[in-house]
Amino acid sequence: MMLQYEALINLNANSTRAEPAYKLKTFYGRLQHLFAVHLPQEPQLGIKHPTTVLLAGITECKVNAGHETLDIQYYFQESKTESIVDLNCVQCLVGCVQYAENRWAIINHSGSLSHALWVSD
Repeated sequence: MMLQYEALINLNANSTRAEPAYKLKTFYGRLQHLFAVHLPQEPQLGIKHPTTVLLAGITECKVNAGHETLDIQYYFQESKTESIVDLNCVQCLVGCVQYAENRWAIINHSGSLSHALWVSD
């Protein structure tokens, strides 16, 4: 199952002295696992009530190009490692079509409705 997901990335991640500067980035990947993590009440950590957090294990597609006018992304490689992200980051399912040997196109028909809105503090 192929997904579109969005997460904040730190533009200054490679600079230990710089203040974090976050930007919302769109990713595409293949769903590998779903995890349900049950957290007990823990006021010292800010968890006022028992809660369940849903996480997704996703192997990211290394997007190398995009179509000029259509919402189509192209990739030829998936990450060898799995990223664990909050399931709330997943925006929609996307289609995947092979168009050449080891070359794939990600087809997204959801349009602008599937993008997250992030407002900084």
